[in-house]
Amino acid sequence: MSGNIETEFCEVMRFGRKRKKINQTELGKIVGVNQHTISYYELGTISPKLECAVKILDELGYEFTIRRKPEISLPST
Repeated sequence: MSGNIETEFCEVMRFGRKRKKINQTELGKIVGVNQHTISYYELGTISPKLECAVKILDELGYEFTIRRKPEISLPST
């Protein structure tokens, strides 16, 4: 993956949809948007709101996780 979160989301979305063997119209109906919107998400033209992104990821078999960064301890001097 490229490291850019928008690009990664587009790639995961496209790969997951194809792996699940559903088209953009079907995915759109499941998550409540039209086919054109799904296409724009996959192309990176627009980004979904967080709630929609989570629905898409869930439908495609992925989960959205937020973790706290580990704290870095500086050595004592």
